Amino acid sequence: METTTSPANGNTPSHIVFIELLRGIASLIVVWDHLVAIWGDSHAVQFLPLYIVREYITKPLGIIQDFGYFGVAIFFFVSGFIITYVAQREQRTAFIVKRVLRIYPPLIASIFLIVATSYIYTWATQSNSFADIRQLNWRQILFSMTLWNYFFLPQNVVNGVAWSLVIEEIFYAISFILLPWLKSQPRVVSLACSIIVLVIIRLSRALGDNFFLFAASSAYIPLLLIGQATFFRWSGRITQLEFGALLLLNYGLFVYGLRHIHVNFYPVTNSYAISTMYAYLLFVIALLLNDRIVIPRILKFYSKISYSMYLNHGHTGSLLLTIMYPYIGFSAALVVAFSGVTAISYASWRYIERPFQLAARAMLEHWHAFQLRERPKKATAP
Repeated sequence: METTTSPANGNTPSHIVFIELLRGIASLIVVWDHLVAIWGDSHAVQFLPLYIVREYITKPLGIIQDFGYFGVAIFFFVSGFIITYVAQREQRTAFIVKRVLRIYPPLIASIFLIVATSYIYTWATQSNSFADIRQLNWRQILFSMTLWNYFFLPQNVVNGVAWSLVIEEIFYAISFILLPWLKSQPRVVSLACSIIVLVIIRLSRALGDNFFLFAASSAYIPLLLIGQATFFRWSGRITQLEFGALLLLNYGLFVYGLRHIHVNFYPVTNSYAISTMYAYLLFVIALLLNDRIVIPRILKFYSKISYSMYLNHGHTGSLLLTIMYPYIGFSAALVVAFSGVTAISYASWRYIERPFQLAARAMLEHWHAFQLRERPKKATAP
């Protein structure tokens, strides 16, 4: 995990413990939604913990999707915060190389695994649940690995959670373009990003279907900008008043996007805005308690593999649940499924995600060394 400088003491490095904590929590929350709530409902399973959570937490608080979107919102706030932090010390080359090798290798591996799982699922269960994936040709499957399929109709989705990665990529692209000013002019950059999002939403229905799909993803960018503004305030780079203004501006942009694009999630009975506020409340509480947090070892583990688990839990977990449930019941099948998801996610982290992160660092070190060797030659050239 990376270190930063505590705003309370500019000379004291401070481990960003709260980010590690929230990543672990968010990944487990999304797994709960998909493997307990969604799978359980689709198979008419009566599960007491799910009943308790719904009747005493999510329903009275107005949290929708059994915490699923709540977990994704946490990921967005975390990304906005941490990407802005690392951008303070990275040049464009390092920024883009690290992001590409962070996102794509595990994503590509997950898509290959999903395609294989779809055939195993059909053979083992005689179900057509993955029929839409099996009908895709290899060109469509390979195209889905780029994430560009989300900007075209039909989208031909293979990994159902990849929609959030598209949002992350748009934010990375904006950060890449504005990287020099992100370091020197945080107020200007934050405002410029909000204006860009506003223009995109305003033009969402005026420039064709492809642009509308792009705008649909861009409408979530205000959540990452809230994470960004929170970093600027936490690091002392903007004032409390400026932070409050950016917070209100980006929350208003997010609601504006719901009203004009994601209209199903605007009403209070199915509100993304409510879940977003709860997610940000947890984010802020964790941030304020950063120096006091002690993360249990098990949660550190799931934080470490959180990205791989996010990518791989749905198809693997559903397959194991579907196969095991008729024989051992839901509770035991859930333990087996979660164990299988954990094993595959760890393998993805250990043999794909982590090696490519190390490869990115090695590539950048070689590039830096090459630049240092070339500079004296340029300086002495006639």
